[in-house]
Amino acid sequence: QILLAWITAMFLGILLHEFGHALAMRYYGLDPWITLYGLGGLTSARSASAYRGLDSSTFAQIFISFAGPLAGFAGAGLITVAAVAAGNELAWSPLGPRIVWNGLSVGAYFGDFLFQICVFWGLINLLPVYPLDGGQIAREVFQYFSPRGGIRNSLLLSMVTAGGLAALAVLLFRSLFMALMFGYLSYMSY
Repeated sequence: QILLAWITAMFLGILLHEFGHALAMRYYGLDPWITLYGLGGLTSARSASAYRGLDSSTFAQIFISFAGPLAGFAGAGLITVAAVAAGNELAWSPLGPRIVWNGLSVGAYFGDFLFQICVFWGLINLLPVYPLDGGQIAREVFQYFSPRGGIRNSLLLSMVTAGGLAALAVLLFRSLFMALMFGYLSYMSY
């Protein structure tokens, strides 16, 4: 039951994140669709020419990229409000906020999993690592200030950040999965 709660929370957390991107795309007149796969998702839309007279400005692209993590943070906020209203407590740990649940039911596990996924999925996605949302945002910012070298500079930042995170994953967290994931993203940015 706990595994099913985790799988359901992961599915809903990722779907909420992608809905954030989709709503932002709709705001800019695009026709989005969501594809979920493995431990992630992708929100796509028609090509840039599909913008209905609305600009495809740097701000619009940044807003669309940021909308996914923002939706997750809003979801975590709603979970927190509901949990506290139900008599649970919000506590702070070295890794950030946690909800202290008044029981170990499957619902409490589900709520905790969904809360953690909404918070940490958003934070990880805001890292300036391509193709994560933060990498997309970094690319837009670098291109805005340097149209010729912006993509190169954003990929360099992505490579260094992901490489550093892979090293931290091995040395500090002892996480082979994180090391492989960020090592792969660093290599892809290279």
